[in-house]
Amino acid sequence: GDNRELHKGYRRQRQRCIRDRYYTHGNCLPCNQGMYCPGNDGSYLCPPGTYSELGQGSCTKCSPGKFSEEGMTSCSSTCPPGTFLEKDTPSCYHCPAGSLSLSNATSCITCPAGTYSGPRAMHCQPCQPGKANPDSGSTSDSSCYTCEPGTYAKGGSSECKKCPIGTFSSHRGSRSCSKCPKETLTISTGSTSEDDCTALAKKTDYIISVVVNCILVALVVFMLSLIHISEPTRPLYISYAVFCLKKKKQ
Repeated sequence: GDNRELHKGYRRQRQRCIRDRYYTHGNCLPCNQGMYCPGNDGSYLCPPGTYSELGQGSCTKCSPGKFSEEGMTSCSSTCPPGTFLEKDTPSCYHCPAGSLSLSNATSCITCPAGTYSGPRAMHCQPCQPGKANPDSGSTSDSSCYTCEPGTYAKGGSSECKKCPIGTFSSHRGSRSCSKCPKETLTISTGSTSEDDCTALAKKTDYIISVVVNCILVALVVFMLSLIHISEPTRPLYISYAVFCLKKKKQ
C-alpha cells in the first residue's frame, strides 16, 4: 500500500522542527551561530545589524553604537575591513568585487587601473608582470591582458609600454626589455627582435637626418615669429621646436 501511495505522488507527513532548530538528514539540530531558525525547518544567515548565538529562533539587533555584517555571532564597535557602514544604520555590508575598504569605512574604494579584487577585499591585487589592465574596478585577473612582443609591463601596470631605443622584447608577456648587444642600437621604440639592433656606424645617416629636420623646424618657427599669426597657432610650433631641439641634444 505504501509503495502505491508514493507512486501516486503522496508522501508521509512528518512533524516540523520546533523554533530555534533546523532539519537535516532526518534530524532536528540546534540552529548554528550567526544563523536563525524560525521553525520552518530551515536556517538562515542573520542580516547585517544583527547577530545570534547558538540555537536562536531569531536574530538579536545590535545595541546603539555597535555594528555587524551578515552572519555574525556578535556586534563590534567598527565595521571590519572589506565592509562598509550603511549610513544611519547598525549594518556593515560587504564591498562588491572590484573595490576595497579598510576598517570602519563608510564607503568602498574602487580598485585602480592595473589591479583587481574579489568581493569583501581589504586590498586590490596587482596584475602580474608582463600583463596590464587599463580599467578601474576590475573583478578578476582575467581583466589583465598579456603584453605583445616589443612591449613590457611591471607588476600592477595600467598599460604595456614600448621597449625604449636600444632594447627589444621578442616574447609575449615580457616584464622587461633586453638590451641590444654592445655597440648596436635600435632606430625606434617597440623593437621585437635582436635583429633590429644594428651597428652604431650605420646610424649616422639617420642621426644626420634628425638634426637637419630639427634645424628646418627651428627656421620655420623663426620665420613665423616675424609675421602675424594667431596666438593659438604660435605656441604649437614653438613647443614642437623645443621638443625637437631637446632630441637633438640627446
